[in-house]
Amino acid sequence: MDEYHTSRQKWILTELLFIMVLLLIADCWYDLQAGVSAGHIFMEGIAGFLGLLGICVVWYRQILPLDGALRRTEKNRQELEVELQRWKDSIAPYAANIRSEIERQFTEWGLTPAEKETAFLLLKGLSLKEIAAIRDVSEKTVKQHNQAIYQKSRLQGRAELSAFFLEDLLALPLSSAQ
Repeated sequence: MDEYHTSRQKWILTELLFIMVLLLIADCWYDLQAGVSAGHIFMEGIAGFLGLLGICVVWYRQILPLDGALRRTEKNRQELEVELQRWKDSIAPYAANIRSEIERQFTEWGLTPAEKETAFLLLKGLSLKEIAAIRDVSEKTVKQHNQAIYQKSRLQGRAELSAFFLEDLLALPLSSAQ
Protein backbone atom coordinates (compact mmCIF):
# COMPACT_ATOMS: atom_id res chain seq x y z
CA MET A 1 0.00 0.00 0.00
CA ASP A 2 1.39 3.41 -0.87
CA GLU A 3 2.16 6.15 1.64
CA TYR A 4 -0.87 8.24 0.65
CA HIS A 5 -3.36 5.47 1.43
CA THR A 6 -1.57 4.55 4.66
CA SER A 7 -1.63 8.19 5.76
CA ARG A 8 -5.29 8.49 4.75
CA GLN A 9 -6.16 5.43 6.85
CA LYS A 10 -4.42 6.96 9.87
CA TRP A 11 -6.43 10.16 9.46
CA ILE A 12 -9.65 8.16 9.21
CA LEU A 13 -8.72 6.23 12.36
CA THR A 14 -8.00 9.50 14.18
CA GLU A 15 -11.31 10.99 13.04
CA LEU A 16 -13.25 7.90 14.11
CA LEU A 17 -11.57 7.85 17.52
CA PHE A 18 -12.32 11.56 17.96
CA ILE A 19 -16.00 11.05 17.09
CA MET A 20 -16.13 8.10 19.50
CA VAL A 21 -14.66 10.26 22.30
CA LEU A 22 -17.17 13.06 21.61
CA LEU A 23 -20.06 10.59 21.67
CA LEU A 24 -18.82 9.09 24.95
CA ILE A 25 -18.50 12.57 26.50
CA ALA A 26 -22.04 13.41 25.36
CA ASP A 27 -23.30 10.06 26.69
CA CYS A 28 -21.62 10.67 30.08
CA TRP A 29 -23.22 14.11 30.24
CA TYR A 30 -26.69 12.70 29.53
CA ASP A 31 -26.10 9.83 31.99
CA LEU A 32 -25.16 12.34 34.71
CA GLN A 33 -28.37 14.28 33.99
CA ALA A 34 -30.39 11.05 34.15
CA GLY A 35 -28.81 9.92 37.43
CA VAL A 36 -27.07 6.81 36.07
CA SER A 37 -24.73 5.01 38.47
CA ALA A 38 -21.21 6.33 38.97
CA GLY A 39 -19.75 2.92 37.98
CA HIS A 40 -21.39 3.13 34.53
CA ILE A 41 -20.18 6.71 34.01
CA PHE A 42 -16.70 5.68 35.20
CA MET A 43 -16.54 2.85 32.62
CA GLU A 44 -17.61 5.20 29.83
CA GLY A 45 -15.02 7.71 31.06
CA ILE A 46 -12.32 5.03 30.80
CA ALA A 47 -13.48 4.22 27.26
CA GLY A 48 -13.29 7.92 26.38
CA PHE A 49 -9.83 8.21 27.92
CA LEU A 50 -8.63 5.18 25.93
CA GLY A 51 -10.01 6.79 22.77
CA LEU A 52 -8.05 9.98 23.52
CA LEU A 53 -4.98 7.87 24.24
CA GLY A 54 -5.45 6.14 20.87
CA ILE A 55 -5.58 9.52 19.13
CA CYS A 56 -2.35 10.57 20.88
CA VAL A 57 -0.60 7.32 19.91
CA VAL A 58 -1.67 7.61 16.26
CA TRP A 59 -0.51 11.22 16.11
CA TYR A 60 2.73 10.74 18.01
CA ARG A 61 3.83 7.52 16.31
CA GLN A 62 2.35 7.90 12.85
CA ILE A 63 1.12 11.32 11.71
CA LEU A 64 3.78 13.59 13.19
CA PRO A 65 6.71 11.56 11.74
CA LEU A 66 4.96 11.52 8.34
CA ASP A 67 4.51 15.27 8.54
CA GLY A 68 8.21 15.71 9.29
CA ALA A 69 9.17 13.40 6.42
CA LEU A 70 6.88 15.31 4.10
CA ARG A 71 8.48 18.62 5.09
CA ARG A 72 11.98 17.19 4.53
CA THR A 73 10.94 15.79 1.15
CA GLU A 74 9.48 19.13 0.11
CA LYS A 75 12.65 20.94 1.22
CA ASN A 76 14.77 18.47 -0.78
CA ARG A 77 12.51 18.92 -3.82
CA GLN A 78 12.90 22.70 -3.63
CA GLU A 79 16.69 22.41 -3.27
CA LEU A 80 16.82 20.09 -6.29
CA GLU A 81 14.69 22.52 -8.29
CA VAL A 82 17.14 25.33 -7.52
CA GLU A 83 20.08 23.08 -8.40
CA LEU A 84 18.41 22.03 -11.67
CA GLN A 85 17.74 25.65 -12.60
CA ARG A 86 21.38 26.55 -11.85
CA TRP A 87 22.47 23.67 -14.09
CA LYS A 88 20.13 24.74 -16.89
CA ASP A 89 21.37 28.32 -16.63
CA SER A 90 25.00 27.21 -16.74
CA ILE A 91 24.56 25.08 -19.87
CA ALA A 92 22.16 27.39 -21.69
CA PRO A 93 24.87 29.03 -23.82
CA TYR A 94 26.00 25.60 -25.03
CA ALA A 95 22.70 23.70 -25.25
CA ALA A 96 21.42 25.45 -28.38
CA ASN A 97 24.70 24.78 -30.20
CA ILE A 98 24.72 21.13 -29.15
CA ARG A 99 21.12 20.68 -30.26
CA SER A 100 21.84 22.27 -33.64
CA GLU A 101 24.90 20.02 -34.10
CA ILE A 102 22.84 16.95 -33.22
CA GLU A 103 20.18 18.06 -35.68
CA ARG A 104 22.86 18.61 -38.33
CA GLN A 105 24.05 15.04 -37.79
CA PHE A 106 20.47 13.74 -38.03
CA THR A 107 20.13 15.58 -41.35
CA GLU A 108 23.43 14.11 -42.53
CA TRP A 109 22.07 10.64 -41.74
CA GLY A 110 19.00 11.47 -43.82
CA LEU A 111 16.45 11.26 -41.00
CA THR A 112 12.94 12.50 -41.72
CA PRO A 113 11.43 15.17 -39.42
CA ALA A 114 9.45 12.46 -37.59
CA GLU A 115 12.57 10.33 -37.18
CA LYS A 116 14.51 13.36 -35.91
CA GLU A 117 11.84 14.04 -33.30
CA THR A 118 11.87 10.39 -32.26
CA ALA A 119 15.68 10.39 -32.09
CA PHE A 120 15.72 13.47 -29.85
CA LEU A 121 13.23 11.80 -27.52
CA LEU A 122 15.33 8.62 -27.53
CA LEU A 123 18.35 10.68 -26.54
CA LYS A 124 16.32 12.17 -23.69
CA GLY A 125 15.80 8.62 -22.43
CA LEU A 126 12.08 8.24 -23.03
CA SER A 127 10.61 4.79 -23.61
CA LEU A 128 9.00 3.89 -26.93
CA LYS A 129 5.61 3.99 -25.22
CA GLU A 130 6.28 7.49 -23.84
CA ILE A 131 7.48 8.68 -27.24
CA ALA A 132 4.31 7.33 -28.87
CA ALA A 133 2.17 9.20 -26.33
CA ILE A 134 4.08 12.47 -26.77
CA ARG A 135 4.04 12.27 -30.55
CA ASP A 136 0.44 11.00 -30.59
CA VAL A 137 1.30 8.04 -32.80
CA SER A 138 1.19 4.29 -32.28
CA GLU A 139 4.03 2.38 -30.66
CA LYS A 140 4.38 0.49 -33.94
CA THR A 141 5.12 3.78 -35.74
CA VAL A 142 7.72 4.69 -33.13
CA LYS A 143 9.33 1.25 -33.52
CA GLN A 144 9.49 1.79 -37.29
CA HIS A 145 11.12 5.19 -36.78
CA ASN A 146 13.46 3.59 -34.28
CA GLN A 147 14.57 0.96 -36.80
CA ALA A 148 15.01 3.59 -39.53
CA ILE A 149 17.13 5.76 -37.20
CA TYR A 150 19.48 2.89 -36.38
CA GLN A 151 19.64 1.70 -39.98
CA LYS A 152 20.38 5.17 -41.40
CA SER A 153 22.90 6.00 -38.67
CA ARG A 154 24.51 2.52 -38.82
CA LEU A 155 24.29 2.40 -35.01
CA GLN A 156 23.18 -0.68 -33.10
CA GLY A 157 20.80 0.84 -30.56
CA ARG A 158 19.98 3.55 -28.07
CA ALA A 159 23.24 3.17 -26.15
CA GLU A 160 25.31 3.68 -29.30
CA LEU A 161 23.09 6.59 -30.36
CA SER A 162 23.66 8.31 -27.02
CA ALA A 163 27.37 7.49 -27.00
CA PHE A 164 27.74 8.91 -30.51
CA PHE A 165 26.84 12.36 -29.19
CA LEU A 166 28.07 12.15 -25.59
CA GLU A 167 31.38 10.34 -25.93
CA ASP A 168 33.46 13.40 -26.73
CA LEU A 169 31.50 15.65 -24.38
CA LEU A 170 32.16 13.31 -21.49
CA ALA A 171 35.73 12.35 -22.38
CA LEU A 172 37.88 11.67 -19.36
CA PRO A 173 41.13 13.56 -18.93
CA LEU A 174 44.15 11.42 -19.88
CA SER A 175 45.34 11.19 -16.26
CA SER A 176 41.94 9.80 -15.13
CA ALA A 177 41.58 7.36 -18.02
CA GLN A 178 44.77 5.44 -17.16
